Amino acid sequence: MLEDGVEDPAQANNCFLLFEPNGICRFSHNAFAQYAGSPASFYGTWSILDDTWLNISTDKWQLIASVTSDSAKVNLAYKQNALNQTVIDTTTSVLKQWSKYHIQSRFTILKLSDNELEIRLKTFVGEKKYAMLFAPSPADFVELKVDAGKVNYSPKLITNDNYWTTQKEFRTLKTYIYRFRKESN
Repeated sequence: MLEDGVEDPAQANNCFLLFEPNGICRFSHNAFAQYAGSPASFYGTWSILDDTWLNISTDKWQLIASVTSDSAKVNLAYKQNALNQTVIDTTTSVLKQWSKYHIQSRFTILKLSDNELEIRLKTFVGEKKYAMLFAPSPADFVELKVDAGKVNYSPKLITNDNYWTTQKEFRTLKTYIYRFRKESN
């Protein structure tokens, strides 16, 4: 993978695509492999338009964290801990700060052959960072146990310390080039 023309060796051999003839695609990556019960494969759809564009749908996290109007501080949920101290309720706060939905990403096809696919996407850093297609970094996510102990991975808690950095990620535009080679079994 190239980011603004610079190769990212950490992404090499980390993301895999499987296109099925019925328009379904499966993408998997090794990003969460070290976590038990973690998501390893995600499903979406694909289509090619005018032999120029590749459309792939994927799940993506959207930041919806809000700040207070009087002090410009991030709104957080609080709870009482066992010592009757007021602490941040991470699960409730994260669930209110992020929304997961399905998006379609449109890539420019740079090369398409029997053995290789090279595609380009111009998008915001935050859009790439929090889309499941692009092998997100586990460092940007937190494990939440919700729904009767079911493991759920959500982006990390947004606080006053990281709010503006995260906002900047959703405003910084970059170009990404992905190269995929056909694997033979």
